Amino acid sequence: MAVNARDASHFLRRVGFGGTPAEVDHFVGREIPDIVSEVLDLVPDLPGQPPFVNADVSGEWDAHTAGITWWLQRMVDSSWVDRTSTTPSPLQEKVALFWHDHFATGQSKVEKMLAMFQQNQLFRSTGLGEFEPLCQRVSVGGAMLRYLDNETNVAGAEQENFARELMELFTMGIGHYTENDVVEMARAWTGHNTVGWDDSCFCHDTTYRFNADRHDGGPKTIFGITQNWDGPDTITEICQGVRRQETARFIVRRTWGFFANTQPSDALLDELVNVYTGGGRNGGNLTMKELLRAIFEHPMFWSSYRQLVKTPTEYVVDVLRRTGRRADEISARWYMGFMGQTLFDPPNVSGWGENGYWLSTATAWGRSRFAADIRWSLAEDGFFAELTDMPASQATQVVFDTFGIELPSAVSRSSLENWFGETRRVNADWAIPSGAIMLGVLTPEFQLA
Repeated sequence: MAVNARDASHFLRRVGFGGTPAEVDHFVGREIPDIVSEVLDLVPDLPGQPPFVNADVSGEWDAHTAGITWWLQRMVDSSWVDRTSTTPSPLQEKVALFWHDHFATGQSKVEKMLAMFQQNQLFRSTGLGEFEPLCQRVSVGGAMLRYLDNETNVAGAEQENFARELMELFTMGIGHYTENDVVEMARAWTGHNTVGWDDSCFCHDTTYRFNADRHDGGPKTIFGITQNWDGPDTITEICQGVRRQETARFIVRRTWGFFANTQPSDALLDELVNVYTGGGRNGGNLTMKELLRAIFEHPMFWSSYRQLVKTPTEYVVDVLRRTGRRADEISARWYMGFMGQTLFDPPNVSGWGENGYWLSTATAWGRSRFAADIRWSLAEDGFFAELTDMPASQATQVVFDTFGIELPSAVSRSSLENWFGETRRVNADWAIPSGAIMLGVLTPEFQLA
């Protein structure tokens, strides 16, 4: 099936952060397998380590805020056209955002932006690969070890936080493990710690260290299997052994919910799990790339038009890309806090919610505050100045085109046209550019992906 402009816009919102007119044109008229292959096969750019991540403990807050702005700007700069060797891939950053929510860790507890960046870089570099190696590396990464307290998990004083969340939130979900599995899993992960407190810098060294003398080397029974379990062995069992199907279904459901919609049928899940576990084209490995290929080529993905509420990250990045603003020019990360999403600091280990989670009076107020403030700087620079002399219907269409609203509702169109007409009637033409900006980014359709 050849992709039209509506479909291309839909595709670009899901594989990235919305499409500019040039990006939409880039995909229009091509077949779905062709554009999916281009998106998935693109060799991504892996950024070097920014200088701010090496801040000492007194500068960790500054490193945190700089890190948020840095990542937002990578998303803004990402593009499918006019690419160079250093242009970020929108899908690469979108996948990193997905895993950041899935393996939720927060700088407010980790207190080491270097560890947070290293985890973020791991999502970016291996996020399209197999799930098990990614899960293994996240589990012994400094950010996760510190965030879920496994840095203090030692034989005789077991810490169960990571053991529980590994099964409940990262791999299988509730109902596929017992409380005894949690206890025994915690024993398996004893000794997998960090270097710990460093007096020389008066800070935590989050470098992974296996302390054999603090590991419980005795037999443990997990999932009904008794053996001398070690931490990484449990992940292999979860991903490749007796819990493989449960894990595959859990990851497939989460991935479909993030990239397509939140209500997959059992039949659809069965179909995608078959791909993910090797019944499809991936030769038996749990590969995110092939899962996404199956999702992006599925008819139900293409019928899920505007069925997801944009996260604050998706919303802000789309606005910045369409208006030409930089993240640091408008303190975007500050406004995102009002919208309910602070990158590198999810609300808890469950991460952020999805879809309806972003619909509340508080999040609506946050988006309105962002729109109200950004409109003035844009209007001062002449953004939408041409609308002042346009007929209401034409000006309305320019707003829709600018913000990628292909199919506005009759209510949205009439409301905007009436606003243009009333503003001119009371001789307030000066308010048209700034008001049109605000109304454009707050149009209901623009809130949806």
